[in-house]
Amino acid sequence: MNKQTQLIPRSRGHVDILVGLSFGDEGKGKISDTITPQYDVIARVNGSGNAGHTVCDGTNKHVVHYIPCGFLYPGKILICGAGMAINPVDYTKEVIVLEKNNPDLRRNLYVSHQATLITPIHISKDIYRESGIGSLGSTKKGVSFGYADDTEHKGLRMLDIVKYSTKDFLSFYKEYREKERKLFPRLPIFLKGNDLTEEENIWLKYIDKMRSLKIQIVDTVQFANQLLAEGKNILIEGAQSPLLDVRLGHYPYNTSSHTTPQMLLGYAGLPPGALRDVFGVMKPYITRVGGIPPLSVMDDDTDKIFREEGHEFGSTTGRARKCAWTDEVLLRQVIDLCHPTKIYITKMDVCPVDVVKIAVGYLLKNGKNVLYPPMNLNDFESVVYKEIPGWKFENNELIPENAINFIAHIKKLFPFIEIAGIGVGPNREDIMYLSNNDLNKIDFVFEYS
Repeated sequence: MNKQTQLIPRSRGHVDILVGLSFGDEGKGKISDTITPQYDVIARVNGSGNAGHTVCDGTNKHVVHYIPCGFLYPGKILICGAGMAINPVDYTKEVIVLEKNNPDLRRNLYVSHQATLITPIHISKDIYRESGIGSLGSTKKGVSFGYADDTEHKGLRMLDIVKYSTKDFLSFYKEYREKERKLFPRLPIFLKGNDLTEEENIWLKYIDKMRSLKIQIVDTVQFANQLLAEGKNILIEGAQSPLLDVRLGHYPYNTSSHTTPQMLLGYAGLPPGALRDVFGVMKPYITRVGGIPPLSVMDDDTDKIFREEGHEFGSTTGRARKCAWTDEVLLRQVIDLCHPTKIYITKMDVCPVDVVKIAVGYLLKNGKNVLYPPMNLNDFESVVYKEIPGWKFENNELIPENAINFIAHIKKLFPFIEIAGIGVGPNREDIMYLSNNDLNKIDFVFEYS
């Protein structure tokens, strides 16, 4: 055997993955922060500044868009993986802010050399599209156009910050810019011809800021596998939700990266054999911001009540989230997409109504009732609902009977999945646990009709 050949040892640590079970905003940040002490490494490997995770530590509320939610725990290794798209301006500002709570953050933070660089040109394209008839309800962060450059084999990556000096990077960017200007001469960012805009000059300054801060740009695939071989346990926190996956999600109102556990593992470059658990996170109702509302959308008055009670406003844009009833049809689809072994149900304390609806099926225009989303939504006619009593949490020590019935119903829909815990408030300690054996004994499953 060649002396330079090194055998990669069998993985000794394990990998868990955390994903949402609707359209994002399920409370993944809270759960990730809560379970972080069980892991050595927290990785975020997909998405961009279009996804925000909220963490409440009991004193302060933190909203992060790039950095994994383990940032509040000193000593945890944090990885931003290959599937991410990073705007150097926003990323660097976030690091600086978070360092106030964790002075060792940069020492333990690693960014993939393969991550996409979001440029001012991408943002200009996004804003231009969203201002016209082609609007998709994006966050105007330039994310889809950054990923599009990747698929067209012309994009910039984090490696380029390491590869080029300040002077050479400027020349490299101007060459890229000129090619884009010839393709899109009417784009607002090019109205001054070859002159760089103020936004571009700021962006270039933050590229240099990343260098001066010694942001660690590494091969995160090699690094993560090395950590795994050393016995480190890794949590991958997914951004958005499998229902928003760029290929398998609800096209065209989906995101621009892959969001299923299978692809998150791929972005991390970690072996399937190391995967232990997939945690799914849901709420007792659905929310969505941007795009089209879910089919089980609430009426305007109820929607407003839930939005105010649950503080349902986007953590990235502040836009009002549209609220909808729990949809078993979508749950079946997302369960098929990500096969969670355990589920956390957050915001169980948010139930400001006496009667809760659950979508148990869809009626199609041909009169057929279905329990799975039709391939063609033009076939959809209406939602079939069942109603159950609502619940109120008088305190965080006792779970109301009606809330237990709701949880037991979810458990019996998917008996192979464990209910890992329920959220009853914004802070990390606001988690309650139930016996799954007891849940299995509750005879509260209504039949589909």
